[in-house]
Formats: sequence, C-alpha cells, structure tokens
Amino acid sequence: MSSTKTPLEPSKPPPSLEERACIMEGKGGATGEHCLAVMALNRYNTHNSAIGFDRHIKTIAEEGLEAMEQKEIAMIGRISAAMTHEMRNVLAIIRESSGLMQDILALSEGASFPHRDKFTNALAKIEKHVRRGDEIVTQFNTFAHSMDEPRDWVEVNELINLVAILMERFARSKEVTLSAEPLDGAPSLYTNPVRLMLALAACVEQFVNQAASEDAIVLRPNKEKDKAVIEILVKKASVETGPVPCDLTDVTEVLKALDGEVRPVVTGDRGGLRLVLPLK
Repeated sequence: MSSTKTPLEPSKPPPSLEERACIMEGKGGATGEHCLAVMALNRYNTHNSAIGFDRHIKTIAEEGLEAMEQKEIAMIGRISAAMTHEMRNVLAIIRESSGLMQDILALSEGASFPHRDKFTNALAKIEKHVRRGDEIVTQFNTFAHSMDEPRDWVEVNELINLVAILMERFARSKEVTLSAEPLDGAPSLYTNPVRLMLALAACVEQFVNQAASEDAIVLRPNKEKDKAVIEILVKKASVETGPVPCDLTDVTEVLKALDGEVRPVVTGDRGGLRLVLPLK
C-alpha cells in the first residue's frame, strides 16, 4: 500500500529574541507582523546612523589630510625661504669680491696692468648678473613665503609681477615676451596665495606653450564691483587675435575652490582669459 506525502512548506527562520519578546508582550495589541516591521525600521535607522557616522569620520579624515597637506606645503616654503637666504649670502660674497677687484684696478689706473680692459668688462658683467641674481632670489623668497598661511591678503600688482618673473624663463625659451602691467589702485584680495599663484602660473605656461615666436603675453589687474580680476592677454605677432584655446579643467577647479571663475576675453588686439575672484 503506497502513501502520498504532502509537500512541506518552506520553513521560515525563527524570530529573534527581540521579536519574540515584542510579540509576547503584545503592547497596544501589537501583532507579530507589526513587531517585525518595527524591528526592520530599527535596523534601517541603525544602518543609516552607521552611514552617517562613516561620513562624519570621512569628513574628519579629509579635513585632517588637508591640514597635513598645508603643513607639508608650509614646510616646503620654510625650506625654500632658508635656501634663498643662503643664496643671498653667496651673492653678497661675489659682490664684495668684485667690488674689491674694481677698487684695485682703480688704484692702479696710472700703472701698467695687463689686460685691464678684459678685467674691467668681466667685473661689469659680474656686477650686472649679481644684481639679476639678487632680484630672482628676492622674488623666489616671496614665493616661498606665500606658503606660510593657507589664507592671506594678496596684493594683485605684486602677484602678477612675481608670476611674470618666475615664468620668464618659460617664455624666453619660446622667444615670447612676458610682462606685467601694474594698475594704480589695483585691488587686494583675501585668498589662498599659493593656490592662486600656481593657477595663474599654469595659465601662463599653457599660453606660452601655444604661442609663436615674438608673441607677447601680458598680465594685468582689473576690478569689477566687489571682485578682483587678473587678465592674461596674448597679442599674436602673425595671426588674428581671439580667445586662446587651452585646457582649463584644472585651473577652473582651483578657481572654483577659491570661489572664483575663469572667463575668456577678447579686448582690442589681444585675447586671453580673466580670473575673477571675490575680494574677501
């Protein structure tokens, strides 16, 4: 005699201790389904709290990383500034030695001195390049001290002059003229000095790389209501002037972080960009 077995229903996992306690208490006529919903809601809230905590920890970590990066930048600045002082000492010794040799030549002016003209010319070149070296070291020292604080007041005239000097070699290698045109009454702005300086230098580098021989690049400040403006303008030597095509992704991101923006501009016979930033 054969017997037919009834298929068993799929077994459900037993309720947890917390769920059983809720059902047994039956507060307010709570049913098992109601208690299960309450448990699910509690688990959902716990999960969201964990996510919020993770995000909070991530924010703290990012802030800590940013603070650490600023400390590293400040250390690089201090080391660079210290090296500029050492270079100034070297230049001072060269200047003093050159001056001493010039005095000796002057004292023996009436006497016979072989190759006097060659010595005189050589000492004049030494003096000229010592002055140039001192100017470069001074500007590099200013650049190094721009890393001291994450935010500080920046004189726009001083900024464009500094970037023009620091980027001069890049332009000279392409036979491009790079200059700064200070403006009387140019604004000052409260910002991150080193990030703004590097953004401006990045723009100049892109313009130089795309420039042709004898093109001219000019940096000049301007002002729009409560905003400071830095213009990077290119005067082409042989083609029609227009907006300079270049990849501004990184510069745009930096300016956005500084609450500023980048705008293309064509003015007269020059085309280029405007970096627009709030004064405070």
